[in-house]
Amino acid sequence: MDTEYLKKVGLYVLSAIASIGIVFYLGYHIWQSFSKEIKTVVAEKVTYEQVLEAEGVIFRTETVLEAGTGAKSSIPTVSEGEHVRKSGEVAKLYSDFSPDTVARIAQIEDQLELIKLLRDDASLSLRDTANIDSEIYAILEQMREYSHFGNAKGAVELRKALISAIGERSVLTGNYTDVEGEIAALENEKKELMSTLGSLLGTVYTPVSGFYYSETDGYENVFKASELSDITLTDLRALLSKEPETKGTAGKTVTQSRWYLVCMLEESEKNTYSKGASCKVLFKNTDITLEMDVENVLSDKGGTALILSTNMMPEDFDYLRRQEVEIVKTEYSGLRVPIGAVRMVEGETGVYILDVTTVSFRRIEIIHKTDSYYIVEMPDDSYLLPEEKTDGAESDEEELPEKNGGDTPSLRLYDSIITEGKGLYEGRTIGG
Repeated sequence: MDTEYLKKVGLYVLSAIASIGIVFYLGYHIWQSFSKEIKTVVAEKVTYEQVLEAEGVIFRTETVLEAGTGAKSSIPTVSEGEHVRKSGEVAKLYSDFSPDTVARIAQIEDQLELIKLLRDDASLSLRDTANIDSEIYAILEQMREYSHFGNAKGAVELRKALISAIGERSVLTGNYTDVEGEIAALENEKKELMSTLGSLLGTVYTPVSGFYYSETDGYENVFKASELSDITLTDLRALLSKEPETKGTAGKTVTQSRWYLVCMLEESEKNTYSKGASCKVLFKNTDITLEMDVENVLSDKGGTALILSTNMMPEDFDYLRRQEVEIVKTEYSGLRVPIGAVRMVEGETGVYILDVTTVSFRRIEIIHKTDSYYIVEMPDDSYLLPEEKTDGAESDEEELPEKNGGDTPSLRLYDSIITEGKGLYEGRTIGG
């Protein structure tokens, strides 16, 4: 065996290992020193909304259905919010009243409607329990959210969807087979309950076509949409202070899909919104946001009235007459930049970014400031790939035309903004 040869090979291997170790050691400590010195955050798009909180009053075009003398119970014969034709039957009137009985009859009507839908649903066999379980979970989450925001009515109204989903699951798993028997049992219970309400006094027919609702609040003939036409702010204040009408009704028919929201604001907001424009409104009761049209803005030294409208009628929307709302005042969109990252370099406002291993300066134009960050303009070409920015030609970011002029490139989407670092300057490299 050639021991001298083996010694040379061994020495070579040890030298190579040592060299690699030294490289890793130096690289690690350079990286450590730099990583401790430099911290970055990605430039991301953000939208910030300034909102006004207000109480809104809903105005609609509604026809109240009279209950008649002597009637104490009104039992709907159509579903809540169902579209009914002119002269169509909507309710039955009875001589006696029991709130528990009326509530139970309403529950039975919901159950019958759902069970019959299950019975007649030809697509039910195409669904599986996994999909239905996901649906049940989503409904429960929505009910929890409604409860969190204090919208008890919205949570209760979701019971129909929940019962339907649970019923579908029961049918698919074989736990619910006697559908006809269940329908018969519910109809018999309903018949027995109806007999406790006294004499049938009559049937209610709607004189107009529209959407039927069984509940009234007495403001149907006060807060009418037609009242808002050419109204003055003085007259509007007087209208909003009126008391509701109290008399027996059998529900109401909403005859027009367009409805109105009146919000009283500070006098200083008179120029915030303009007639013919639109704005977003969050209804806190249901956590639903609608895009509404600005119908009118009325103002005097005592305040401003904002009159909004929409023809959208979302499912599960709560038409409670008075609503707590948030109205978007101003919306800012751009890149999010931490306040501490902004610097002034040679008369230009901007930030340093880390481009792989090189420090570069990027100009910014601030459009809004929050407590912790700026929103700055985002160049139109931020979303484009390098090859797209010059129609296929080779791209040099430094030579791209800037929206607002200047030789310094603007900050772009997904740039790595340096939020902490010392001794920063254009062209500095890691460890430099």
